[in-house]
Amino acid sequence: MKDKSQLLNFTIPQLLRWRVKETGAKVALREKDFGYWNNYTWNDFYDYVRKIALGLEKVGVKKGDKLALIGDNIPEMLFMAIGAQSIGAVSAGIYQTTLPDEIADLITYMDVTAVFCNDQEQVDKL
Repeated sequence: MKDKSQLLNFTIPQLLRWRVKETGAKVALREKDFGYWNNYTWNDFYDYVRKIALGLEKVGVKKGDKLALIGDNIPEMLFMAIGAQSIGAVSAGIYQTTLPDEIADLITYMDVTAVFCNDQEQVDKL
């Protein structure tokens, strides 16, 4: 694409697909896990987002549904958020230190369809 100003009109999932076509094998993000750096290429990133989007559709999540994502600031939560956007759902992140009563209030206020947690500690707060 010669005129990159067109990118200003893209959604985040569209930008991800564009980036994969341009630089799929390059590192998109890194995560330190137990002292070791894990690299995610743009291709990896897209594969995770695509699988999540397909999985969300399979369990009945559809355009306009609202999802709460509770957990750590990890790549999988980003993949989940963009996967939701890819099918037209809306995601809202809830920080992992949020108290159970606050989570209940947020979920009620947001009128969420589903809640996704990245570990049992977060599930136990529901």
